[in-house]
Amino acid sequence: MMTAPEVARYLGFDVTTVYRMAQARELPALRLGITWRFRRADIEEWIAAGGATPHGGPKGHGRG
Repeated sequence: MMTAPEVARYLGFDVTTVYRMAQARELPALRLGITWRFRRADIEEWIAAGGATPHGGPKGHGRG
């Protein structure tokens, strides 16, 4: 299991982006009380499925 700051470093995202995406269900996450946890395997599947663009932003949420 990974924390939001760990996922942010892993993906190259800002930690605020990780929390926003988890809350919006754009990123696979588990809510445990007031904390979010992320399974590394789920994150890796999400990446393999095209969940993040090469520019580090979430798929389909680019500027342009």
